[in-house]
Amino acid sequence: MKKFILFFIVFMVVGSATIKFIAIPRAEKNILSSFEQFGFKDITAENTKLSLKGIMIENLSLDKDGFNKAKNIRANISWPTYLIGGALSDIKIEQLSLSAVIDRPNDILHFKKYLTHKYLKNISNNNITIEALTIDVALPKKALRFNGDVNISKENDSGARVIKANINPSQHDLSFDSQWQAEVNKDGTFIIENLFSGLAANTPIGNIKRGTGFISFARDKDDNLTITSQFDAGSGHILNFPFKDINFILTQTEQGYPATLRAKAAHINDVNLYGDFVFSKIPSKQQFDIVLDTHNPNKFINYLKQYNSNSAIKITI
Repeated sequence: MKKFILFFIVFMVVGSATIKFIAIPRAEKNILSSFEQFGFKDITAENTKLSLKGIMIENLSLDKDGFNKAKNIRANISWPTYLIGGALSDIKIEQLSLSAVIDRPNDILHFKKYLTHKYLKNISNNNITIEALTIDVALPKKALRFNGDVNISKENDSGARVIKANINPSQHDLSFDSQWQAEVNKDGTFIIENLFSGLAANTPIGNIKRGTGFISFARDKDDNLTITSQFDAGSGHILNFPFKDINFILTQTEQGYPATLRAKAAHINDVNLYGDFVFSKIPSKQQFDIVLDTHNPNKFINYLKQYNSNSAIKITI
């Protein structure tokens, strides 16, 4: 009996020490590596707790200044299996807060690095759920906030990770409903597709209503990224002038990102807007051409005068 009690005490001491000094640090490291694969550095964990079902980290700071952070990260763990080399099962993140600063349009291109083999080919094979995602974007004259949720599933039958997300803005001057879906293969190739509807936006250039469209990103085995985007809006204002049947298409070439804008003037026939642009990091390759075509200039000028007198926004002719 004494030997059994002694054996039990030794077993409990060894088991507790193994969990405290080996299992918990290993589990914490596995969770942190899931964030490191997406480019976060200087990650620190606070208040790691143990339970029979797994492990919970109360706070994660994802950068030195704490602008990016996560709260209440839970990982389900089968301890007997994990202690002999098993893996984490499901990871749930109650809240993930991210931030970004965009001072110029070209700053958006810097985020392309997250759509590379380096960041996507080594996503840990766990079910990862982000219950509440908040993204704050600081612009030169305002800030935007987006809220959503994300689910990353384990590999499907074809060996690809499937990512699904809902991301929507939370301010008055920008609103839409969007659904994202991605398939990321083991070699880092992927396709990401976004469908959005109910788009309404107010910008210094103009505003649009009842917008729908899509954005897609695809990367091949040679690490070439292809971007395609299109949206259509039923009505809106461009440079303070009312338009309808607004169409915008963005593609990608070696020179940059060519885009076309087409729209018809509202309340008057045979007045069309044509815009052809190229966005590029190289100034000499940028292009900005916009043409307003009308078959009856006098009729159009009279319409502008009438619109100018009835509108709170004055148009100079």
